[in-house]
Amino acid sequence: MLIVLVSGAALTACAPQPAVSDEAAEGLQASVLVVAESAAANDLARAVSELDALQARLDGAKESGDVSDERSVKIQAAIDLVRADLAERVAAAEAAAAKLAEEQRLADEQAAADKLAEEKAAAEQAEKDKGKGGPGKGNDKDDEDE
Repeated sequence: MLIVLVSGAALTACAPQPAVSDEAAEGLQASVLVVAESAAANDLARAVSELDALQARLDGAKESGDVSDERSVKIQAAIDLVRADLAERVAAAEAAAAKLAEEQRLADEQAAADKLAEEKAAAEQAEKDKGKGGPGKGNDKDDEDE
């Protein structure tokens, strides 16, 4: 939600005004839109990458004089807010992925332990059956009939 609000503020900050050339405003607005769309789609890696591109575009526009210092400060503040929001979302996604990986690891370990226990029980049962004198040991009823 913060990204949408901040993106809107950044779009406003990029609006063509004397402090921003038309070309710079269009480029910055396009970059802001891609960042906002990527973040909304939960494509955080792309959103961060596009935010880096937006930063580079702002830096270039400022150096070339297409964006005034005053307008650059406002746009930079919006970029910084979006970057902080994205960093929080990336950290949360990484924590969720780590938790899921740990849960999967534990489930895999439990499945392996269960399989080993089943194999051990089957082997023990086979030993018991072997020791009781199964078929072919002379203990069959069929052997008594002969």
